[in-house]
Amino acid sequence: MQPRDRATAFRRRHALAVIALMATLLDARAAVADVLDLYVGGAVGQGRVDVSNLSNPSVIDVPPVSSFKENHSAYKAMAGVRLVSLFGVEVDYLDFGHPNTTVPMAQTIVGVNVVADAKLSGSAAYALFYLPIPVVDVYIKGGVARLDESATVTATYGAPLGTCVIQAAPNCQVAQHYSTTTTGLAAGLGAQFKLGKWALRAEYERFNAAGGNPSLATVGVTYSFL
Repeated sequence: MQPRDRATAFRRRHALAVIALMATLLDARAAVADVLDLYVGGAVGQGRVDVSNLSNPSVIDVPPVSSFKENHSAYKAMAGVRLVSLFGVEVDYLDFGHPNTTVPMAQTIVGVNVVADAKLSGSAAYALFYLPIPVVDVYIKGGVARLDESATVTATYGAPLGTCVIQAAPNCQVAQHYSTTTTGLAAGLGAQFKLGKWALRAEYERFNAAGGNPSLATVGVTYSFL
């Protein structure tokens, strides 16, 4: 091969290498653009209100209640950013509902009807890690949650012969109110299926707060802006 032919062949290989590199960079840039995602959404489902710090009432006529665990309809709102294909961040507003229940007789004084209700809501911040699975996005999430808890325990005493045994209590009822805010760890897992800018999502989340382990199981939708 003549020197001129060798030089021509070298220039061709060099040009092809440059074209291949540019194509690779453009593909990578397009992939990043496709992954970058800013979204908002909402979800509904069932919340597990788990409160275990009601054991020291300041009202002497209210029996102590060691724990409160009830399910209730719940909802959440979310906003997040998927920065790269395997990682994103998200903030949520959570409302676990406002359930109530009659406390079992074993936890109360005989002849006294005790009803407890609790409300749990707050916010959480997560890091999301997406698994490299095609078609459906499967992810795990971890972070912290700050939850506001309020609860009321109401004791109704019997009134033999029409006379209330506690003269100062209207309708023979005595109530104790509780309110506190706690911060703890939060974790969960979920899956979503994208339909254009919309996505269907299902999640399960569990929290370490309010003296217990409240949880949320939800289904919802998100909308992407990018």
